[in-house]
Amino acid sequence: MERGISSLEIPRSIYIANFKMFSLFAIQTRKSASEARFLASLAYFMLRVEFNYNIKLLLNFI
Repeated sequence: MERGISSLEIPRSIYIANFKMFSLFAIQTRKSASEARFLASLAYFMLRVEFNYNIKLLLNFI
């Protein structure tokens, strides 16, 4: 039976660090608080999708 990778197996620290980085970037570029939260959430989502995709690609070659 093939086993998928759950998001729980991915270190949350990666997401949290990325979220904070994009939050700071948005604030430094003088975005409003809601824009900063949106950009940080978008970055969080994009990193998660990319990480899951890269892991699946890697597992296909193993």
